[in-house]
Amino acid sequence: MITTGAPRSNHARLTAAAAARLGLRSVLVLDGERPEIFRGNVVLDQLAGAELVWMGGAAPREVQGEVERLAQEVRDGGGVPHVILFDGSNSYAAVTWTDARPPHRGHFPRSHLYRSCPGWSDYPRRRRTH
Repeated sequence: MITTGAPRSNHARLTAAAAARLGLRSVLVLDGERPEIFRGNVVLDQLAGAELVWMGGAAPREVQGEVERLAQEVRDGGGVPHVILFDGSNSYAAVTWTDARPPHRGHFPRSHLYRSCPGWSDYPRRRRTH
């Protein structure tokens, strides 16, 4: 599993934890410089066995290039990479969140969510491209 996010990202932490629970490798491509002392979620990322890749002040295009390079590295090794887009901040993550949170289903009906997430009008049948 490969994802990106901020060093304090809860999404990255949960991705690392889920990968560890499932016995999968996780790579977190994190924005910013590597801190001298790890704190908070970064400590938890390491405890979950995540590989941390620090991107400094890289532009989004450079971060995406690194994610693509890491995914190709997995393919070259005979694996199948699962890339989760930036910090889970996308319409697919929003729909998944509402599916996983039964108490909120009444508050966020799917039909409303589809209209509020550009590019995802008919999930899960077909993904529209921008």
